[in-house]
Amino acid sequence: MNILEKMRVVGTCCEVGGYFTQLHVNTTLGVLIFMVAQILFLPYFIKTKAYDYVALLSIMAIISGTKLLTGSPYYA
Repeated sequence: MNILEKMRVVGTCCEVGGYFTQLHVNTTLGVLIFMVAQILFLPYFIKTKAYDYVALLSIMAIISGTKLLTGSPYYA
């Protein structure tokens, strides 16, 4: 397993953890973890030329970024 595959596995774990955190613990922290996961994913999918997934991750990162900028009054 090379470094990009390890980054993808860690990114997957961070994505699940970030999603849980965003829904049940703290929205801002969850979004930050989710965005870190997306950054870990990108090199693998660029190398494997999965540009549709890169585009999807970019759109999700923009949505997450707007959530960070606007904030959220909702905390679990």
